[in-house]
Amino acid sequence: MVLFAVPNVFLYLPGSSVITGLPLMIISLQLIAGRPSVWLPRALSDRSLDRASFARIVRYSLPWVARIERLARPRLWPGAAAGVDQLIGMACLIMALLLFLPIPFANGLPALAIIALGLALSERDGIWLVAGLVASALAMVVVAAIIGGGAFAVAKIF
Repeated sequence: MVLFAVPNVFLYLPGSSVITGLPLMIISLQLIAGRPSVWLPRALSDRSLDRASFARIVRYSLPWVARIERLARPRLWPGAAAGVDQLIGMACLIMALLLFLPIPFANGLPALAIIALGLALSERDGIWLVAGLVASALAMVVVAAIIGGGAFAVAKIF
């Protein structure tokens, strides 16, 4: 999940959120369903980035991911793994849907929420879980405000 979310935080490539949002939705649905391992359709799993683009993504994101990962460790996990995994899946699905929307520069916050939730999931870290859920709620408010502002502007024109 972190791998698919990182490009939406650090790089703004038009259309990239569509490419990264779909696998995030699929992974999120699998978390909700309780699937023990990740499966991606062949059409997605066989795709790849050109070497230069991937190297650029890794070069810019690796120092940030390394710093953040040092802060994650197993702590304060709230209980039954299946229920928490499903909660993370639901939050990530909503964030992936927000990423999928064609709203320029509105991808950063949902992507940060997915990264925090991914770290929480991988390390069973309750602090990252709370941070991810708070970032998810904030992302929903920000995107709703952007959509509402756009709708208000369009309504005012007509």
